[in-house]
Amino acid sequence: MKRDQRGFTLMELMIVIVIIGVLAAIGVPAYNNYVKKAKAAACDANRRSIATAVGLYYAEHSDYKKDGADLTLSDLEQYLDNADDLKCPDNKDGTKGYTIVATESDSKWTSVKIVCNAGTGHDDYYIVGAAPTEP
Repeated sequence: MKRDQRGFTLMELMIVIVIIGVLAAIGVPAYNNYVKKAKAAACDANRRSIATAVGLYYAEHSDYKKDGADLTLSDLEQYLDNADDLKCPDNKDGTKGYTIVATESDSKWTSVKIVCNAGTGHDDYYIVGAAPTEP
């Protein structure tokens, strides 16, 4: 008497496991790359928002500094609703924000830049001036 057996053979199960492994090997690095690009784009968007607020501050005060010191995000609360909450999403612990650095030479602003403090290799965002070029 022959039994009607149903199920998968060991070979079929191994083939499915190999296919899942190949898909995971391709998919996980691609996903990580997309996440990295999305975080960098969000950091850029934050810095553009800060740049707009700095421009509004300059239009009102004719200065990129407050009382001789570089501006902080707290100084921009009037122009930016979530100024103190802006953090680089690429930051591991979520505590590091941005620094605004204004450089002056001969009573002229040579550069004003927004620096991401997360230490993730994001380029500085220049509002006035340009990034120094290497010879």
